[in-house]
Amino acid sequence: MASTLSPFVYWGQSNDTISLKVDLRNVEDVNVSLTEDGLDFDAQGLGIKGVHQYGFHLDFYLPVDPEKSRYRKTDIAVEFQIQKAGSETWPRLTSERLKLPWLKIDFDKFPLEDSDIEEDMGFENGMSAQKDMLDKISVEMASKPPKDGVTATQAYLFFYNLFQFVGYTFIFAKLIYFYGLYGQAGMERAFEAVGSQMLLCQAVAVMEVLHAAVGLVKSSVLIATAQVSDVLDDDLARHLL
Repeated sequence: MASTLSPFVYWGQSNDTISLKVDLRNVEDVNVSLTEDGLDFDAQGLGIKGVHQYGFHLDFYLPVDPEKSRYRKTDIAVEFQIQKAGSETWPRLTSERLKLPWLKIDFDKFPLEDSDIEEDMGFENGMSAQKDMLDKISVEMASKPPKDGVTATQAYLFFYNLFQFVGYTFIFAKLIYFYGLYGQAGMERAFEAVGSQMLLCQAVAVMEVLHAAVGLVKSSVLIATAQVSDVLDDDLARHLL
């Protein structure tokens, strides 16, 4: 019997409800057990690893009201609307501070103004030293007079974005080449072909958070952290599953 895999689950919230979207298509034999403290899900469907049995368990941060909660099955997902027992914004979904590679943020259903969530984005360790380094760089850049209308900050950001552009262009071209050469089989070998380059580009993308943190770009640190964390976890999960 095939083992149960974890599907991608996207979560969001309001003050009163939790929303979950289980990323599975053509779902059959759905089994759901929702209690005040947690959720068990099991179903067969088309997910990241093809047609398999998928399932997961969640222990909620705070109690919910199963009687006022509901779920529905669509052609592209299984969607949950879960009523919180109390009216407040949760700093995270799970009772314990866990980093689950298959659990993602649904940015369309999330209160981005809640600053407490930033603590759970997975970038606490190692950020301080790198932030201090970029603080010094930004001060030095700001102190240098512009030459021919281009500042040192603009030059740095130009070369950073050029590196990312060249990297992702190479990845795109190589994927097109593999698909043209091997057809459908080339898609199955995609990570083998460009996995190392993809991981390098996305590891460098961590700098997006630091750019926002030291003011090199006008962007929210919270949004940049969530985007980079989500993309890195996505690729890691695809590599591990």
